[in-house]
Amino acid sequence: MRLLTILCLVLLSVHSYSQIFETFYDNGRLEMRGNHIDGVQDGIWETFYENGQLAQRGNYIDGERNGLWESFHENGQLEYRGNVIDGELDGLYESFHENGQLKMRGNVINGERDGVWEMFHRNGQLQGRGTHIDGERDGLSESFHDNGQLSRRGGYVDGEVDGLWEYFDEDGNLTKTETYRNGVNVQAHMWWNIAASSGH
Repeated sequence: MRLLTILCLVLLSVHSYSQIFETFYDNGRLEMRGNHIDGVQDGIWETFYENGQLAQRGNYIDGERNGLWESFHENGQLEYRGNVIDGELDGLYESFHENGQLKMRGNVINGERDGVWEMFHRNGQLQGRGTHIDGERDGLSESFHDNGQLSRRGGYVDGEVDGLWEYFDEDGNLTKTETYRNGVNVQAHMWWNIAASSGH
């Protein structure tokens, strides 16, 4: 009898109670849906816009985000996607404009940007590119006009602007230079395109 009692207690202690959780908008459409195990979020969770479109989808393990997470614009286009480990982004992260064009792309390690990150205009042209190390900008950084021409170029050291920075107009003409040391602007020059200003 004692052995049977102990066995029953063990079975009860390992039993998990699973429950589907749902909330709804005033119009009756589903707002949120997911699974609870013993009162903790576990499994796939989804949220929806009031028009019924999927807004976000991802996985929980023991109350923490884990695995692929995706968010969507209200028109149904993917807004961002990234992998999560123990609640923090880890791996390739991508975000998108409402028209479906890639907006941003880069790698994350333990929640910090690491490596080359790129940003894009709505028309698909490269908007910016730079390197991060342990979450800090470091090295060459470039920005571009939506016609593809270089807009700005300079460097970072440990998250602060450093060295020569150059600025260009949409036609590719140099318009300004600045020199930085440890994040402080120590010298600036303005440039004028004489031919453009004279109308020739």
